[in-house]
Amino acid sequence: MIHKELQSYGFSKTAEQVKSDLITLIHKLGFYEYFEAQKVVVKTLSSGYGGKNFSWTASSYMHLNSAK
Repeated sequence: MIHKELQSYGFSKTAEQVKSDLITLIHKLGFYEYFEAQKVVVKTLSSGYGGKNFSWTASSYMHLNSAK
């Protein structure tokens, strides 16, 4: 949702950064409930936070990979 709205308000560069960052987090850490926001901390982690195999993360991943 954030990606889509950033694009609709003309913040294309920020929208692409949000998209890229979430896809990178999912590739590195998996489909977790939520993730660490600080990139410096993410470098030290081997998993996300909360529940694992969350469908919102999977659906967001699918949506972002099809988003232009």
